[in-house]
Amino acid sequence: MAKMAESDLSRVDRAVSEYRTRLENQVIAYQKKPSEKPFAELTDDELLSLRLGLPKITTSAALLEKEFPEPKWIVPDIIPEGLSIIAGSPKVGKSLFTLNLAIALSCGGYVFGSIKIKKTPVLYLALEDTERRLQRRLKELGALPSKDLRLCTEWKQGAEGIQNILSFKEARPDIGLVVIDSLQMFRGLSQGGQSYELDYDQLSKIKEASDKLELPIVVNHHTRKMDASDPLMLVSGTLGITGVADTILVLKRTRRQAAGELFVIGRDIEDQELALQLDRDVGWS
Repeated sequence: MAKMAESDLSRVDRAVSEYRTRLENQVIAYQKKPSEKPFAELTDDELLSLRLGLPKITTSAALLEKEFPEPKWIVPDIIPEGLSIIAGSPKVGKSLFTLNLAIALSCGGYVFGSIKIKKTPVLYLALEDTERRLQRRLKELGALPSKDLRLCTEWKQGAEGIQNILSFKEARPDIGLVVIDSLQMFRGLSQGGQSYELDYDQLSKIKEASDKLELPIVVNHHTRKMDASDPLMLVSGTLGITGVADTILVLKRTRRQAAGELFVIGRDIEDQELALQLDRDVGWS
């Protein structure tokens, strides 16, 4: 029998060693953290990540082969899944904007006049309103009675408020959108004042809830008093707010004028500038 060349033996030894290492990684990884898919389908880097207790590490080769579902839209081409911030000056009509949205989604059909949407149950946290004022607005907008539009004028703030959203979604899994009006009422007062780190931390927790639940969350917020050419710079607070959100919508309108502009900026959509009209009887269109 011919003797194997030394180079062949080295290749065999290396293959055996790699196989042994992979088996060891599978055993240790399974003991530490069960995988979402069979270990035989995991790459070496994924196994190593599990073994070492690291976040999942993948390769560009594996990522390029992976298939992802198309993004889900609350309003096609305007408001996608994830965390969206709608910013506008006081009395510009941003609460009417989100209430328009919530009413339309709860009934299905069209929103803002001509955009077709899918019927979606909504939880609307109207934290700056009383039930009396909310009822008046619903009547003014011609809202039909709907059990798919759930309204609340009081909610816990901060971490407790986020936990309550998690609990409500668990109890009502059909909820497809949460509207928070407004951000300041939801997060409450801060002892340390305003900072990038604080804004980023608070918004990150809301986004984590949105991502974890696969539940779109739309948050009303204010703009600065000073004007700016870049719509992102109009959003009140630090860049920690705009840095976390998946989509930023800035609503502008001159007082006592019906014409308005909506600037849309997001990670998964093209930047847009849309012309809108405000009619107090029907809302935005």
